[in-house]
Amino acid sequence: MDWIYTILSIVIYTVFGAIGISFIKGNKTLKKFSNKKNLTVVSIIYVLFIALLFRNEPGNTDYVFQIAMSLGNYAVTYLGAILAVKILTKSKKIFCTEFYYSLCGAIGLGTVLLVLTYGL
Repeated sequence: MDWIYTILSIVIYTVFGAIGISFIKGNKTLKKFSNKKNLTVVSIIYVLFIALLFRNEPGNTDYVFQIAMSLGNYAVTYLGAILAVKILTKSKKIFCTEFYYSLCGAIGLGTVLLVLTYGL
C-alpha cells in the first residue's frame, strides 16, 4: 500500500511541476527568482518546514526520523520536478531553466498541499 502512496505522490508533484513551468514562464519576477542559488535555500527551508509539520505524525520517535521523513518527501518532490521537465520539454538536459521553474512550482504547491493536509 505504501508504494501506491509513493506513486500517487510522484504523480501529484509532477503535475505541480508542470503547473510551475507553465506559470513561471509567463511571470518575470518568478523567472528571476527561479535560479539554482535561490532554490537551494528554498529547498533547505522546505525540508525543515516539512520536518516541523511531521513532528506530530504517529511513529515519530525523534528529530532524526522527522528529518528522514522530510528528506523522503523532498526526494519525491525533486523526482516529480524532473519528470515534469522530461514530459513537457524537448531539452536533452534535465537541469535546464525549466527544471528550476518546475522545482519552484512543486515546492510552492507542495507546501500548500502539506499545510492543508498536516497543518490544519
